[in-house]
Amino acid sequence: MEILNDFILIDFMLKLLAVLVALGVLIVALRAFDKYTKVDFKNSFEGVRNDPKAFALYIGLRFIGVSILISSII
Repeated sequence: MEILNDFILIDFMLKLLAVLVALGVLIVALRAFDKYTKVDFKNSFEGVRNDPKAFALYIGLRFIGVSILISSII
């Protein structure tokens, strides 16, 4: 029974590591996307004052899109 508990713990740790790596890749991918598209967030935050819903949709959908991309890779 002790071996089974060790196996479950190792499995959990490996899955946790995979999630952390995926989040790291997600952050790097989003930053690379911003640099590639030459998005300047200092200027973008001025647009938030004018239309916060549009900016929230942009950020949320971008996050979801890259998350789906990473999940299909993993």
